[in-house]
Amino acid sequence: MKIAIVTNKDHSPLGWGTTPQSVTVVADVLRESDTKVYVLDVPDRKALEEQHETINDMDLVWPNAYHYQEDEKVVSLPRSLESIGARLIGPGSESLETMLLKERCQEKLRDGGASTPKFVSVNGESPDEIERMINNVNLQYPVIVKSAEGSISRGILPDSVKETKDEIPQYIERLRSKLGAGNILVEEYVDGPEFTVAILGNGDTQKIYAVYTVISDPRVTSRKYKFMDGETRPGGIIRGDITLEPVTKQEEVEKLKGVAEKVYSSLGLSDWTRFDGRFDKYGVPKVFDVNGMPGLSFDRSITPQQFSVLYPGKNKEEVFQGIVYSIVHSAATRHGIHPPPKLTKNALYLHY
Repeated sequence: MKIAIVTNKDHSPLGWGTTPQSVTVVADVLRESDTKVYVLDVPDRKALEEQHETINDMDLVWPNAYHYQEDEKVVSLPRSLESIGARLIGPGSESLETMLLKERCQEKLRDGGASTPKFVSVNGESPDEIERMINNVNLQYPVIVKSAEGSISRGILPDSVKETKDEIPQYIERLRSKLGAGNILVEEYVDGPEFTVAILGNGDTQKIYAVYTVISDPRVTSRKYKFMDGETRPGGIIRGDITLEPVTKQEEVEKLKGVAEKVYSSLGLSDWTRFDGRFDKYGVPKVFDVNGMPGLSFDRSITPQQFSVLYPGKNKEEVFQGIVYSIVHSAATRHGIHPPPKLTKNALYLHY
């Protein structure tokens, strides 16, 4: 089996391999399964055209960036790969584009039956208009104010949670000046246990892997929210230690399985994803973020860490290999490709 990992340095920090080293680690893990792996740097349309023949010769193509450059525009790399016939590993371009736009993503999740926090999308409205919008959807304080765009929690800072309407307009302008953000979400703040759920596989082979995310930093203990700063390192966790704990209550596990099915079906996902949310005071899991390219940096990304927590008796390198093999095995079988025996033997989702 032959796989091309298609990446570029300008946009890969928002991909699953945030650094060249993390991409190399994944490529080497796949090569151990007797898979031929090619890492292709595609910064722009010209480079894609130059690699067209190589990409067409691949069994599978794994995009490691949402975007690349086309003339003066930033365009979808996965969509361009699909247009030349590439068989993608992971969600397709339409799903990935939806997940980047949180307002559209939340609407699709709701339409598919998943619970999400209430929100309003703000872009240039006056303070009075914002307050009317909040009242129209019966949005109660406190609220959390964040960017509506991007694949990570851009702009979620220690003071993102607002208690009154008077705090919101100034903070919106701060986000816009800091991040260049367009639409801003004013969202229901769910003050309950936070979870992150990884999903591997499709259909009957689909498995979920759920953990709680607990913040120990005393500055945010009362709010218990994680905050990330895309300007420091996209996807990187800063200011505070995160503790991951398995979700062990069977009732909660079953609820999250049901949510996972709705997330997958409503967004048209495939092979793998990760979603985050919180249980509200009634025990309802509410989803506030879905990541189409969860980080796979072995020693720092949430996804490998949560699997290590769920399988503490297993070697971390073995668990990481099992995650990577699961993603690729799922994509291969979905596309009707027979994966190498070693990859099948060690695909974690087939056995755990």
